[in-house]
Amino acid sequence: MMTLLLTPFTTPRQCLLFAVLSVAVMIVLLWFYPNYAPSLLGFDSFEYIEFHTHRSALYPAFLDLFGGDTLYNYQPKLDLIATTQIIIFLLALAAMMVALAHARLPISVLVVFLVALTSNYHLHAYHKTLLAESLGLSLLCLLIGCLALWFHKRSYWWLASAMLVASISFGLRPNMVAMPIGVAIVGLFHIINTRHWRKPLIALVVPFVLVAGVESAYFYAHHPSRSHELLQRHMFGKAALVLAIHEEGQSDQFYQGEFARLKPFMARFGGSFRANRDHYWANGDGCVWLNMHAEYEGALYWNFNPIPDIDWGWRVFSAYPLTTAQVIAQHYINFFCMSIPILRDQPLASGEFLQVQSLPPPSPLKRFFLQLIAYAFIALGIAFFISKFYYGIRWGIMLLTALRRLVPWRGMAFLSSRFTPPPLTPLESLGSTCIMLAFGYNLFISIFSVSITRFLIISYPLMVLGILLVAVVFLKEITHTTPHLPAS
Repeated sequence: MMTLLLTPFTTPRQCLLFAVLSVAVMIVLLWFYPNYAPSLLGFDSFEYIEFHTHRSALYPAFLDLFGGDTLYNYQPKLDLIATTQIIIFLLALAAMMVALAHARLPISVLVVFLVALTSNYHLHAYHKTLLAESLGLSLLCLLIGCLALWFHKRSYWWLASAMLVASISFGLRPNMVAMPIGVAIVGLFHIINTRHWRKPLIALVVPFVLVAGVESAYFYAHHPSRSHELLQRHMFGKAALVLAIHEEGQSDQFYQGEFARLKPFMARFGGSFRANRDHYWANGDGCVWLNMHAEYEGALYWNFNPIPDIDWGWRVFSAYPLTTAQVIAQHYINFFCMSIPILRDQPLASGEFLQVQSLPPPSPLKRFFLQLIAYAFIALGIAFFISKFYYGIRWGIMLLTALRRLVPWRGMAFLSSRFTPPPLTPLESLGSTCIMLAFGYNLFISIFSVSITRFLIISYPLMVLGILLVAVVFLKEITHTTPHLPAS
């Protein structure tokens, strides 16, 4: 039975049929799933249509193919964009499933992965909205497929394709910077292990430079300089949270000169923040509070204007590094607590800084499914941390082995010879890379942005696939199944 669970598809036709089945299931579900916004224009859509200076160029360039700033009142074009985004996603989903099946992932893993992707309606709420999330998810599918084929075939074409897709995703949404960095780390490990550097270096550098050049050329054709307004907002929000938490012994250096008007504001904000924090922790609603923690950060830059510059935030972080790390950790953990507050019948918070709606209680059936989703995300978080720990040890040992080749130190050779396990198989390499990319993405969001459901859709497929491939490794250990795959 265990051996059957680890059986892959054996023919190209089977791989293709599974991809067709995946697309068919997705088409049916997209018909029923709710959208992110009632109309095709979300809150940030206008910033992309008007191409504000704090946005990257690639999504506005995509919208320009359909008319750019003429899209406001022309519904047929908006519908065409939504249809195009759905078609792109379905093609990317098919390509990913073909690649994963061709890379000999077990059928059981492919089926569970498909169920996880298609059943999470949050993942697909943005296909009919003018936001970069839909194309971001499509690019992520292509990236996973390219990485699977790279580890399976070791063709530099697939490494270059992975870097090309990762670079486009970064040019589309800057918070996906972990994708090109992760692909670069994969390529650098290959260079260290094989001592071949010319072809892999070209595969890594040329796609990134090409995409960066195109993005920059398009941006500066429309604007004289870039704005850091978005980063400035988030840095202010996070720094204000640090000050609200670190109330004892707080220095007045942050309220001098032009920032004197900030002190009375922070006094009111800190009081409201700490009152809600104590209330939720006292009632055992830790996950609820983590959600409000992120909501408070977003509320800050809408309640105070003009926002202090980025340097002000960095001064706060350097003054209170431990409190800063606490805020980042809470934002990180919040990725796995997002579904819990939906179960509450009462308003989540009160005060001048948050506009809270009291939603009607869900029906018993809906509450049951919401509870399943909430606890599934907590289970996902636990499995994700276990997978990070497992692959962290493996990557640490790989790094130790690589350093032994570069540093002729006898002690390094002794350590690495004692603790070096067998090389990673292609499936282990893909699983560990998915975990690394998810960790890097979530960490970047926790440091420079806010952990909300809208951002979770990128790391969710990576986490699920990485966890499933860790389970495959454990199953093979239990059943002593020898994978008929070349070593990584």
